[in-house]
Amino acid sequence: MAISNLSRGVFLVSLTCIAVQASASPGHEKKCKIMGEVAEKVMRDRQTGRSLSSMIDSVDSVENKSLQGIMKMIVISAYDVPRYGTREHQERAVGEFADMILLSCLKAE
Repeated sequence: MAISNLSRGVFLVSLTCIAVQASASPGHEKKCKIMGEVAEKVMRDRQTGRSLSSMIDSVDSVENKSLQGIMKMIVISAYDVPRYGTREHQERAVGEFADMILLSCLKAE
């Protein structure tokens, strides 16, 4: 399944906006919630068949290196989770992954 340049652009803009919001917003908990949103977007794309290479390319074009590092860690972690064939299992994977990233962030406070 080929991902169009428009899809890559939308993915990058979405992740960048969420990540910039996280870095600009006060409060550790709020930043963690935003990281959970990034994780949800990443896993949703993972479950729909977007390639790891495509997502890494999108993350590599983020200028802020600390945000780039966090986003890359989330993307790589998403590919440790299998791609499921049913919508129900895909949605469960998305929710569980977002919760895992949120919880890890909250514990790091």
